[in-house]
Amino acid sequence: MAFIEFRSEDLVHIHSMDNEHHQIVLIINSLHNSVLNFDETLRLKEMKNLIETLENHFGNEEFLMKEYKFPGYISHKLEHDRFYTQTFKNTLKRPVDRPAFGIEELESIRRWFYNHIEIKDRKCAMFLIEKGLN
Repeated sequence: MAFIEFRSEDLVHIHSMDNEHHQIVLIINSLHNSVLNFDETLRLKEMKNLIETLENHFGNEEFLMKEYKFPGYISHKLEHDRFYTQTFKNTLKRPVDRPAFGIEELESIRRWFYNHIEIKDRKCAMFLIEKGLN
C-alpha cells in the first residue's frame, strides 16, 4: 500500500489543481520509499523535486486566487508559507546526527496535505468553480 494516496474524496474538481495534487502524492511516495530504503541519492533528488513542485503548485493556486479575487487569499497564502517554512527550511537546521528529512516529516506532510485539501483547497475550488473556472 502506498504511503499516501490521492483518493476520489481528495478531488477539488479543478483539473489543474487535481493534477498537481496527484503529482505531489507520487513524489511523496517516492520520497517515502527513498527514506525506507536508505537511498540518500534518491531522497535528496525527491526532496528537491517536492520543493520545486510545491513552489510551483502554491504559485499556481495563489495566482488563481488573486486573479479571481478569492476572499480567503491571504489566509490560504499564509498557510502555504507557514507549511513551506516549517517543512523545508526548519528541517534543514536539524542536528548533524539526525537526518534533515525522514518518516516523521513525511507523516507531518501527509496530515497537512489531507487537511489542507479538505479545509482550504476545497473552499477555494468551490469559489473558483462558481466564478467559472474548471
